[in-house]
Amino acid sequence: MKTSTLAIAAVLGSTATSGLSQPGGPRSSDVWALLDQIQIEEIVTETSYEVRKSWPDAFAQDLSNMRVTGFAVAMIPGAPGETVQELLLTSDSGICPLCGSGDHNASLQIVLDTPLEGFVDGQRISIEGTLQRVDDKTTWQSAQMINARVLDL
Repeated sequence: MKTSTLAIAAVLGSTATSGLSQPGGPRSSDVWALLDQIQIEEIVTETSYEVRKSWPDAFAQDLSNMRVTGFAVAMIPGAPGETVQELLLTSDSGICPLCGSGDHNASLQIVLDTPLEGFVDGQRISIEGTLQRVDDKTTWQSAQMINARVLDL
């Protein structure tokens, strides 16, 4: 049995603290801190593979109107000038989320409502959307942001 406190792999998401905002209004809690609280336990046997995830109480359900800022790369690289609808966001510009190394902080898959034109990999971006848990027991991915919209590039 192998245990890890970082949710890495394809797209990782972890924690989000409860938002102290008006009902229905944007939550300004620290999504990165919330993602860091997610616990991952990888269980490998001769005949099975399972990833058990444990979320903090603040992430007991999907969290709408969450805001997060980070550095993004396209999930599916395209030719210059093409639109991008899915991003992989990290908290630090020095992190390479697709390099296969597990020694970095959480990363978060972003699914935009509207494709983004003129996107440049590595740029700093602010997003608002619904932070959704990923309950799939075959992947380390633990969260993603859906129904997302760009606030600032």
